[in-house]
Amino acid sequence: MAESTVMEHIVKCIENKRNFILDAGAGSGKTHTLVEALNYLIDQDGKKYKSTGQKIACITYTNVAVDEIKNRISSDASVHVSTIHGFLWSVIGKYQKELKEALIFMNNKDDNLEDKLVGKKIEYVEYRKIEDGKISHNDIISISKILFDKYEKLSRVVADMYPVIFVDEYHDTN
Repeated sequence: MAESTVMEHIVKCIENKRNFILDAGAGSGKTHTLVEALNYLIDQDGKKYKSTGQKIACITYTNVAVDEIKNRISSDASVHVSTIHGFLWSVIGKYQKELKEALIFMNNKDDNLEDKLVGKKIEYVEYRKIEDGKISHNDIISISKILFDKYEKLSRVVADMYPVIFVDEYHDTN
């Protein structure tokens, strides 16, 4: 597909509130097209999102990609650009009771973990130390899955906060 045809198709999907996948090889302009789609949504609905407290989510895999996308959209306030881990933490980080339950469930071999976590806040940090409530990069997706599976309302909360979600480099995560 020619670039204008691809963008026309994406705009049509956006207007019809339909999902789409842009699958192309390295260097083919996927990020450029993503930025065009973000700018289209910013132009069309950016003010509405800002007034309702909603945002467009743009999730990518690396901090380098986050910085690149933010730069290309001039860090527009109607777009939340982050890594998948940062995005998930921004969603689940405030649910401390549920985080503790998921952490205990995930680490069911440690019979004393519940006692060890009493009075401790669950934090997302660089180095994991479960018994101190410190979770790291590798824990975020697993814990998020547990929470999204157990609490259906969490999906609705995310959908209300982020009516449009772009996932860049989706093939880099499983």
